[in-house]
Amino acid sequence: MNTEKLDVRHAGELLKRMRTLLQKGDMEDFYQSDIEFHRTLWQLADNDYLAQMLELMGVPVFAFFIVVNLHPSEKTESILEALGAHDRILEARD
Repeated sequence: MNTEKLDVRHAGELLKRMRTLLQKGDMEDFYQSDIEFHRTLWQLADNDYLAQMLELMGVPVFAFFIVVNLHPSEKTESILEALGAHDRILEARD
């Protein structure tokens, strides 16, 4: 894959949105944005088969995680750590 052609701006915007939504406590939209973040990265791979497989396997895992963590009053720190991991994904492209 030629990383010079990758445009991760949309993923970066989603990550900023996720931080804002977390601060507001809007977890439903936060998780929707998280799924969109990952779908954006999957599409950047430009591999339809991979994107389909990730949808089939990944989305149910996201759904389970969302149900367990929809109101994560005591899990904010772990969510912030996950956002840090998202940052590192985008930074790896640079």
